[in-house]
Amino acid sequence: DAFGAEGIDPRLRDASWAAEALLDATPPGGWPPLAGGWLSRRTALSLLAMRRLRLGRFGAERDGNGERAHETTGIDTHRLLKWSLSPGGPEALLALRAPERAGLAGFLGEQEQAGLAGQAVMRLVESGHGADAVPFGVICAALWSDAERGEATFRARGRAERWFGLHPPLTGEELDTMIAAYGTACEEYVSALLVAGREAGGAESGDKGREARRVTWAVLDRAAFLTRELNAEEAVTGSRILQAGLDARFTAAGRALAAGSPESIAEAVRALDDHGLSADPDARVRIERARMGRRLAQWLATDPPAESQTVAAAIQRQVAETGWVDQALEHIEAGGDHNAVLAEAYDALAVRVREHRRAIDRSFAETLAVWTAAGTDPGTMLTVESFLARVVRPVVAGKNARRVLLLLLDGMSAAIATELAEELRRDWAEYDPVPEQRDRQPRRRAMAAALPTLTTISRTSLFAGRLMAGGAADEERHFRAHRFWGRATAAVFHKDDLRGESAGVPFGPELTEALADDRTHVAVVLNTIDDRLAKEQRRGHATWELKEIIGLRELLREAAGRGMAVIITSDHGHVVDRHGRKVAAAEDVGSARHRTAGGALAEAEIELSGPRVVW
Repeated sequence: DAFGAEGIDPRLRDASWAAEALLDATPPGGWPPLAGGWLSRRTALSLLAMRRLRLGRFGAERDGNGERAHETTGIDTHRLLKWSLSPGGPEALLALRAPERAGLAGFLGEQEQAGLAGQAVMRLVESGHGADAVPFGVICAALWSDAERGEATFRARGRAERWFGLHPPLTGEELDTMIAAYGTACEEYVSALLVAGREAGGAESGDKGREARRVTWAVLDRAAFLTRELNAEEAVTGSRILQAGLDARFTAAGRALAAGSPESIAEAVRALDDHGLSADPDARVRIERARMGRRLAQWLATDPPAESQTVAAAIQRQVAETGWVDQALEHIEAGGDHNAVLAEAYDALAVRVREHRRAIDRSFAETLAVWTAAGTDPGTMLTVESFLARVVRPVVAGKNARRVLLLLLDGMSAAIATELAEELRRDWAEYDPVPEQRDRQPRRRAMAAALPTLTTISRTSLFAGRLMAGGAADEERHFRAHRFWGRATAAVFHKDDLRGESAGVPFGPELTEALADDRTHVAVVLNTIDDRLAKEQRRGHATWELKEIIGLRELLREAAGRGMAVIITSDHGHVVDRHGRKVAAAEDVGSARHRTAGGALAEAEIELSGPRVVW
């Protein structure tokens, strides 16, 4: 009568405990009306479980009128696991009378409800471990599904089985089957929480994401504590979701790097990506570092030659090959790793890479010295002094002329350029600035700097279009004087021009005006990279992002909005060597990169002379 039922499931009549419990648990507004006049066992016991265990709508003291019973039937595994984590949830079951408690536990463990996982959770509640059902389940997943068979695993399993009481409901293979199913369900539940915690969206989904992250890390922290309590640290290292499993995979990556097999290294890095915690920000940095280690190991496995036949070939090699090597080496040296095995592997790998890179650098320096002394024409090779004529002029004066924003990132190396380009290509299309035959593959370009590679020489030469030394005033004067601008104007802006006069203005007034003028081509010097090099600022990571270059993203946004073509270059690069060999100081030292001629050459020095050396 309480449900307005016209018929009742005979199985419900046989459960004498259920009738009394349903009457006792009736909500203030009564049970919801049935969707067909038939009160099934599943509907009745699902509603009773929700009410008694505070699962969902009928767990609170509220009026249930207007709610259809068919909308509330069924309690799946994830819902039961979530309930086990709720304050007072397991205690609500223990507070029931024995017949009702046993009846509900049996119902929730049926295959149509939470199945084997439900049986395990109910047994844990009876044993006083209900609140730890999820973290303990994650451990069980590691022991019964992920661990290698061995003495440590079997001993840890034996200790874990005691959590189900002195007389577990099943034994032998049946018990193993139940625990394995329960562990898998817990692992899937926590994995779903990890995914929910990473989701982005509005304020509502953001709150849900924060709650998912809070619950996830509470569960994993508790699981780590229980692992120690069970003395199962060794046995859970195969876990796909515990921190111990991720730590073990980093150790495996270190061993693979030390062994040097490219296939084993690639497999170890894939295993890192497959772990449930791989998307954690700290883990992503470490995994990216391991990926860079794999890149270096693969490069060494090719036995790269030190020699390049020409300066042009060496410069192109820096863009296509060794710049990527420098980027990867900087990654593993900038942060290392707190895993001792992996850190040692990085150290050994870095030593081998540096030896190869120094040999390549030495060969290039010798080739450069010969070419510079001979004064040979660069031919098709780009140089700082030919950059404007060969790269910028075709854009502003060609058939499809475009307004240009030239961004000069002072001191940007090929390694940093590759990293920034990866991010830029998400929103911008990259093009080959010096296309050759139409059937050739487009490629990224580099150019030869003036010597010595100082800003006052290379940058001035770039803006002037000829080899010379100078300062900011010379750059501005020569840049706007080029004839290929035609009727348009051109202007160079430096660091001070990036400072807005108020908080809401990103640039200074002159740069703002130039960007707004459709007849003005704009060049901006960005000094972030060179400033950090000058101050020898070492960061805990090697990643360069657009947001780290002061003014870069704002300028790109302006260019996109105004339909400008963007050309990004540098006046000179750099190679970071954290383990360089010092050359004995002399009185004629001009910078960290050069000294004037005179005196005996040190072993690490190369003498350069010729028309490209500017004084």
